[in-house]
Amino acid sequence: MNLDVPSLSGTVWVLIGIVLAVQTLLLVIGFVVLVRAPTERVQFGRKWPWVLIMLCLNMIGPILFLVAGRRPAPVADAPVAASSHVASTVASLYGARPGSSSAAPGATGASGSSDEAQR
Repeated sequence: MNLDVPSLSGTVWVLIGIVLAVQTLLLVIGFVVLVRAPTERVQFGRKWPWVLIMLCLNMIGPILFLVAGRRPAPVADAPVAASSHVASTVASLYGARPGSSSAAPGATGASGSSDEAQR
């Protein structure tokens, strides 16, 4: 195939520039994410296969890494004591639940008894 490069239109050059810019941007983003990711969160357990994939598969390689090349971060469990803290905060703000044996410190419960006395 004989391609006459100087005879290409301006639109073709703009499209080539856009494609090259997108490819370069994807490679830069992919490499930055790969460098910052801990090795234990990278598929295959090593980073060098992803470098080869990103370099050899031009646009598809970085997209493949960003979509499937990283393992999700482990989720930290919430502390169990937080639920009792929330319950005590709610009890101190709104008073103890009807029928509960203990009232929160500082909760008066006077508004609850006066409401029932009015009914």
